[in-house]
Amino acid sequence: MRLNREEIENYLNVFSQTAPAAITGAHFQRAIQLAYKVSFHHTSDCLHTAIAEANCTELLTYNKSDFQLIQHHTKLKITIL
Repeated sequence: MRLNREEIENYLNVFSQTAPAAITGAHFQRAIQLAYKVSFHHTSDCLHTAIAEANCTELLTYNKSDFQLIQHHTKLKITIL
């Protein structure tokens, strides 16, 4: 699925209307669980996933190589742009 710049901008504009989520110890623990499953590669993406799991229903990313691995270990909908 390829989006044009205007569609991407519309997705991103939503962030200006929200308050950032705090990162908790529970997020780090979940990130470690995910990282273990992907051989501790892409640890920061595992943290992004853990935070999204707690706060969102979908994660949008251009990072196909990392999130193709992670998406098998989460119920979170991951859309690779």
